[in-house]
Amino acid sequence: MNSRERVLHRRIEGLHCSFCVSNIEDALSRIEGVWEYNVSIAHEEIYIRYDPDRVDESEIEALLEGLGYRLRDVDESPDYEKVYRILRRRLLLSTMLSLVAGLFMLGMWLGTLGREAALAMGLIAGANFLFLGREYIAISINSLRRGILNQHVLMFLTGLSGLLGGVIGLLTGLYPPGDFFGVASFVTTYHLLGGYSASYVRKKSEEAVGRLLRYRPRVVRVRRGGAVRYVDVEDVEPGEVVIVDRGESIPLDGILLSSYASVDESIVTGEPLPVDKYRGDEVVSGSINLSDPVEIRVSRRYRDSFLHRLVMHIREARALKPPILSLLDRVLKRYISFVLFTAVAGLVLWDIAPLILGRGLDWVRPLYVFMTVLVMGYPCALGMAIPLAIIRGSGVAAERGILIRNGDSIEILSGRPYLLLDKTGTMTLGRPMVAGLGALNGFDEEELLRLVGCLESYSRHPVAEAIYGYALDRLGEIECGEVSDVEVIPGMGIAGVVDGHRIAVGSRELMMAMGIDVDHPPEEGFRTVYAAVDGSLAGYIHLSDVLRDDVARAIAELRGYVSGVALITGDSEENTRRMVGGLDLDWYMAGLRPGEKAEVVRGLQARGYRVVMVGDGFNDAPSVTLADVGVAFGVGSDITAVNSDVLIVSDRFDRLVELFRLSRRMYGRTRTNLFVAFMYNGLGIPLAALGLIQPYWAMIFMVLSVTSLLINSMRRL
Repeated sequence: MNSRERVLHRRIEGLHCSFCVSNIEDALSRIEGVWEYNVSIAHEEIYIRYDPDRVDESEIEALLEGLGYRLRDVDESPDYEKVYRILRRRLLLSTMLSLVAGLFMLGMWLGTLGREAALAMGLIAGANFLFLGREYIAISINSLRRGILNQHVLMFLTGLSGLLGGVIGLLTGLYPPGDFFGVASFVTTYHLLGGYSASYVRKKSEEAVGRLLRYRPRVVRVRRGGAVRYVDVEDVEPGEVVIVDRGESIPLDGILLSSYASVDESIVTGEPLPVDKYRGDEVVSGSINLSDPVEIRVSRRYRDSFLHRLVMHIREARALKPPILSLLDRVLKRYISFVLFTAVAGLVLWDIAPLILGRGLDWVRPLYVFMTVLVMGYPCALGMAIPLAIIRGSGVAAERGILIRNGDSIEILSGRPYLLLDKTGTMTLGRPMVAGLGALNGFDEEELLRLVGCLESYSRHPVAEAIYGYALDRLGEIECGEVSDVEVIPGMGIAGVVDGHRIAVGSRELMMAMGIDVDHPPEEGFRTVYAAVDGSLAGYIHLSDVLRDDVARAIAELRGYVSGVALITGDSEENTRRMVGGLDLDWYMAGLRPGEKAEVVRGLQARGYRVVMVGDGFNDAPSVTLADVGVAFGVGSDITAVNSDVLIVSDRFDRLVELFRLSRRMYGRTRTNLFVAFMYNGLGIPLAALGLIQPYWAMIFMVLSVTSLLINSMRRL
């Protein structure tokens, strides 16, 4: 960010649909000095870059609040759990009312219920629409005030027309009122379902950031005045000394004062192997101390620490995530205008025509036609066209270990996006594995592996577990005999006596400390562990993360679904080059931190690409969140999984190919569904405007259209 650039990043309340986003973007585009703006509906956040010399922040805030939206500080988290509970209660009550209304309507159609049932339906519809749907009524009125036509406005007009139409029918007896009352109730329930779904997504996303914040201890142990005190993490100053126990998260960035620590830095790099740290080395917040208690001299306040910056990267990524203007959104923009125009045209036509024909003014008939057009035009089938296909496709995907959590992603996945892959845990198994073993100086390889495996069974270090597991796989049951004098040497390895032989397994430094000459150089790209037997170098073991078996074939198949495929990883250049050299990638970048991965995503988006990012760890969370479609692979981390659009729970990389294949088929099915829905609505609306359709025919049209969509959607994918 240059010196003349400022960022306004706020929570924004009052977002309900893509039309709200368009309204905000249209207004911001007219302000001189505003360079970039992104609005996230799912997370209710707005991110604006502007020139402070040309526009003041207060002007931007006044504009947004003038449009009817409320701004809050990005750290001021709304109570999404409370909102979710309220909407859930409203939805359940609304559903019960609509079910009762439906039973009354059925009884009236069959002729078993009369006027009393119609009156009861009016009371039910009024309670449902005016009380439970009052929030959407307020939204609709505000939208009309701003000149926005959206599905909320259509819901309001349809529900209001249903109530008025039912009341007129009830008072005049000119037509059955139950159909109108039923529509008012059903429309309210349908809209509450949409609001409930949106609140669920927001609640889960906020919970994910909360999970990441749990890596930050609220209270840390600090040496002050010759004593150890418990202090709030945000009150710790640079230069102070904190104490971190085994298994605890390192709370702040700093310098290690203890002689040694084994640290899990996967939150930074995503790599599975612990990192050995020695006195004077830098450690970062969020890492896990795997060794004995250590002391760390703090180098940065919490607000400047890596962990806090990671939280900010994720929040910024949520605000910057490009809004998806789905096929349905594009359709509804024109459709709503068409319905309202036809309704008004029908009203005017039936007002003027009788006068021209000399029959006098008939105020009931024009209103009846107007209301019937709105009932016929409510996009029930359109609203179900895409969800039905996605529900069917998502069910098939779930059977194959793919959970699709965002239906709008289907359109992007089917349109040849740019694919970015994380390496560790996504393309690889995500844990250290023995990649090679060799015996030296005449030692027998299997006997060496038996002795080393027996000794390593006494350690819980990831490297030891990998070696012991390899020994079991290769030798089967291991006969260890007597094992004694086992000693774990921190940061170096392990030593002990196995079957009377003095065994040592560990780093080159351990061998040198024991006076053993190591003339076998480590191989680039591997972690090399040496083994000594009775004071002589006996062999070496290469460890590395390894690619999944199906990666090469899957990437070749993915070429048919994407415009490009690349790798971005926190691993070193040497390891990355060795592991992916034979894969059909366009390019790769290594040694990236979480924020840098997100910048790669933004760079591709700035060049006009739709980006699909696949990752599994904490360090992938900002880029997965920011991508047009974020895919979390495997169980991964909570923060990545919850902020993703798709979760692949299978450990097979080729499930990614299946995701693209299913998405393309599902998108084709949604297009067919939209055509079917338009066929019914396109025929019904003009007929309603001409007065040729009764409200109950509109209901029958709805049932027929939805049934057709259901049959089409349930066909085999």
